[in-house]
Amino acid sequence: FQGNCLFINQKEDYVDIFKKKKTVFELLGKPDYKIPFNLLGHLPVIKAKIGGMVVFCGIDTGSSIHLVDEELTKKYCLNKGAGNYEYVKGIGTENLVRKEIKIIPRLEAGNAVQWETDCVPANLSHLQEPTFNWKIEALLGMPFFKHYKYILIDYRSLNIFMWE
Repeated sequence: FQGNCLFINQKEDYVDIFKKKKTVFELLGKPDYKIPFNLLGHLPVIKAKIGGMVVFCGIDTGSSIHLVDEELTKKYCLNKGAGNYEYVKGIGTENLVRKEIKIIPRLEAGNAVQWETDCVPANLSHLQEPTFNWKIEALLGMPFFKHYKYILIDYRSLNIFMWE
């Protein structure tokens, strides 16, 4: 996607790639939210707050649930209750792994705030970046975008734009 924009239209359920964000801005107007990011390889990484603590979060649009570092989950996430499990693939294994669903009470990124969003604990040590001294403590999946009709991930300006 280097230099391109990934456009997600949740209202009409499709994804597209644009060369210029101007095309999207002309159609939708000024976005309601803007979140800057850096790239770790191909992974957009944003600063967010979980439980008031600033953390680095990767954006994984292919994930159906947020993955949060196991230690961070213990400190800041709530139990959802007995029997709430999710089968997750891609956390260091090709097999499905059964994980207990937890709740992030408050998730802040840029000027966007979400309340009581689901997550599962995960070992994210394989995503650490010693060059930039980043510790990726969460991977935010599509639920991060569920409240927005349109999302534009602009790899040229390194910003995520969202419209309600």
